[in-house]
Amino acid sequence: MSTNTNKYFEEYQECFFSKTDEEIITVFNKEVGNPGWGTARAAFLCSLHCELDRRHIEYSSIGNKDCLCFKYPIQIDENKKITIQINA
Repeated sequence: MSTNTNKYFEEYQECFFSKTDEEIITVFNKEVGNPGWGTARAAFLCSLHCELDRRHIEYSSIGNKDCLCFKYPIQIDENKKITIQINA
């Protein structure tokens, strides 16, 4: 990662650390359908992915260790499992 990307990544991680699981899901859902791309967005999405891992949130319905799909909004259940909201 470049210095700028690393700086963005660290800033986003710090921000995500203080959020609840539900707030992290809201952050994810705001990205659904967003086609934009750039250095800051790449760092943002990578940090979001890492935060799901750090919290041990089960996200196999939207991705794997390499990528996440932002096609549909999601929700989280009491077992920390993500499901897709197709009719949202």
